[in-house]
Amino acid sequence: MATNKCCCLLLLTLAAAVYGHPGTLLGGNRFFPSGGRIVGGTEVVQGEVPWQVSLQFDFGFHFCGGSIISKRWIVTAAHCSDQVASQVRVIAGTLRSALPGSTHAVSRIIVHPEYSTTMFGNDIALWQIADEFEWDEQTAPADLPIEGTQSAAGTLMTVSGWGTTSAGGSTPDSLLKVEVPIVDRDTCSANYINFGGVPDKQICAGLAEGGKDSCQGDSGGPLVFGRQLRGVVSWGNGCAYPGYPGVYTEVAAYRRWIDITTAV
Repeated sequence: MATNKCCCLLLLTLAAAVYGHPGTLLGGNRFFPSGGRIVGGTEVVQGEVPWQVSLQFDFGFHFCGGSIISKRWIVTAAHCSDQVASQVRVIAGTLRSALPGSTHAVSRIIVHPEYSTTMFGNDIALWQIADEFEWDEQTAPADLPIEGTQSAAGTLMTVSGWGTTSAGGSTPDSLLKVEVPIVDRDTCSANYINFGGVPDKQICAGLAEGGKDSCQGDSGGPLVFGRQLRGVVSWGNGCAYPGYPGVYTEVAAYRRWIDITTAV
C-alpha cells in the first residue's frame, strides 16, 4: 500500500497511545510512513527557506512539516492534521527542529472538507496559530501561486524537511533540502497504476532513476519554485525509489479555498 510521509513508527505509536489517535499519522503514509527526512539532499543555509515550520506534539516530537503563508496561517497536509489543536505546536525560525526559533500554540486546524484518507485526494490543511509570526531572516512567508498556475514537466523544484534520509532510516538534526524536477502527470500516474494512480490536483516530482526525494517526516512540507509554494508533501511508494517520484498536493488548485478560509 502507498504511504504518506509522516514520521518514525515507534514514536508515532507512542504518540498515538498518549493522545488516543491509533494510526492517525500512519494511515495515509507512503508505502512507508513518510514525513521525515530528505533523501539525497544538502543542509539548508540560514534564511534560505524561512517559511519552513516543524509541526510537533506538545512534548516536542516532530511529526510533519508545513509552510508559513501569513502572520497567523500555515499550509500543511491533511494527513498530518488529525490532531487536537491544544496538543500540538508550530516551531518556526530554525534549522533544527529541537532548537526552536519561536514556538506557537495552535488555535485552529482546518482540514479540506473533501479530503480522502483512502486515495490521498485533497490532502491539504490549514493551521492557525494563536499569536503571530514575527518576520525576520529566518521566519517569512512563502508566496502563493495564482489559481491555475501550472508546474511544467522538467521544472526544478526545491523540497525541504526534517525527514529520514532513506525509507525507515534515521532522522536528521538539521533541516535538509533537495532539488527535484516535476514529472509529467500522466507518466507518474501510470507508474502508480497499481496504487490507483495519482489523484486530481496532485503533482509529482523526482528523478526516474530515484535517489532524490522527500521521505518520512517531510509530510506537509513545502515544494517550492523560488519563493512560490507549488506543492505540499503528500505520499508515494517508499522514498526515492526508481520509477516512483514523490506525490504532492498542488497548491494552485486550492488557492480559492485558501483565500476563503484564511482571508490571506
